[in-house]
Amino acid sequence: MAAPRLLSRSDRSPLGRTRSRAAHELADYTDAREFFSTQQRDSQPIDPGRLVESVFLGIQREEDAEAVLIAWLTVLPNGVDAPSAAAHLARHLNQLASVQPSMFQRRLLDLLAHVAAHKRTGSHI
Repeated sequence: MAAPRLLSRSDRSPLGRTRSRAAHELADYTDAREFFSTQQRDSQPIDPGRLVESVFLGIQREEDAEAVLIAWLTVLPNGVDAPSAAAHLARHLNQLASVQPSMFQRRLLDLLAHVAAHKRTGSHI
């Protein structure tokens, strides 16, 4: 029986996408625990499970932008201010957007801007 061939790990996944920025940043830390505690401290629950980001970047199947926004609003943790989270997420996605964002990406950014523009007033129900 022939020995299995050793494959070197490239920076590209089988799907042709590069490793995440976090994987490259992890390599800079001598202690992985320090990296993950920093990530946990820095990350805010603005996109639970990276729902919006994964659809925005095409990692998951592209859907209706309105459906993605509604799903995102339903999974936001209690106590998270949706307008502030939408503004932060829109800034983050703008940094990730390609030079020419798709119609879907533009629509999703417009919807996030709409949510960000609506601040709550008065008491909560």
